[in-house]
Formats: sequence, structure tokens, C-alpha cells
Amino acid sequence: MLFRSFGTKLFQAAPSTSNSYDVFRGYFSAARDSKSLSAFLSDLFSKINHDMENHESNERKMEIMRQLIFINTQQHDTAWADFFILDVMSIDNFSAKRIAYTAAELCWKPNSDVVLMAI
Repeated sequence: MLFRSFGTKLFQAAPSTSNSYDVFRGYFSAARDSKSLSAFLSDLFSKINHDMENHESNERKMEIMRQLIFINTQQHDTAWADFFILDVMSIDNFSAKRIAYTAAELCWKPNSDVVLMAI
């Protein structure tokens, strides 16, 4: 659940990065107020960074990649995830490669250092 009620106040729960639907719903709920959006994004970015470092499952990496694509399409900077995109590009699964190449096309700039490493 995105919001938990305690008495008459509503408190936003920490975003769950377990599936993309929760992230999408949380983003659009928090987008109503710029202060809550920045708090939501900073918490989401820290959870994504933690998940990128600690998960070895290819399915989990693909799920994180979908969330990064969404964040990028909402005009937020995802340059900090360039090497993670490169890591997912090296997975042998075709579905993972497709998601990673889509993320690379959307997130990488022509002058990024990782572009040379992907060739």
C-alpha cells in the first residue's frame, strides 16, 4: 500500500522497488506536490542503487531497468546508472539485452564514456 493512515493523517510509505507498477503508481501519487515528489525520488534512487549492488538475479536487474526507463522518460537524470545499463547489456538473455539497449538509447548521451565500452 502506498499510503498508510495513522489517525487522521496519511503518511507516504517508502516506495517498493519490487515491481514497476508500484513505482509508477507511487510516482504519479507523489507528483501532485513537488516536495513529496523529490522525497519519493530520492528514496527511490537510494533503493534502486542498493538493489543494483546487491541483486544477482537477471529478472531483478531487468525489473530495475524498466524502472530506470520510466524515470528517464519522466525527464529525470539517470546518468548515474550508465554502468548498470552496460552490465545488463552483457547478460545472455535476449529479453534483458532488448531492455538494456532500449535504456541505453534513451539514457546515454553521445559523449558518455560507456558508449565506447559497449562497442
